[in-house]
Amino acid sequence: MHPILSIRLAKIHARELAHDAAPAYPAAPPSPPPQGRPLMCYMTSGEATPSPRRVSALALGAMRFGTATEEATAFAILDRFLVAGGTFIDTANNYA
Repeated sequence: MHPILSIRLAKIHARELAHDAAPAYPAAPPSPPPQGRPLMCYMTSGEATPSPRRVSALALGAMRFGTATEEATAFAILDRFLVAGGTFIDTANNYA
C-alpha cells in the first residue's frame, strides 16, 4: 500500500476510535490530494494487447457489495477509493 494512503486510512481509523462509536459510514470522502502528490501507484495491464489499460496497483474487492455490505457503506467505500486514485475494482462474485 502506498505510504500516503496508509497514513490517510490510519487517520480515518483513529478518528473513528476517538468517537467511541461505530465507523462513521457513510462519511464524506476525504479531500483530494494536493497537486503533484498522487495517493495511488499505477501499472499497465495488457501491455501486449491492442488496448492496454493504466490501472491502479491496488484493487478494491467488491464481492460483498450489495449483499453483506449496505448500499450507503458501499458507496462511501467507493468514494474513498476513487478519491485516493483507485481505478481497478474487482467485481467477481466467486473464484474457481
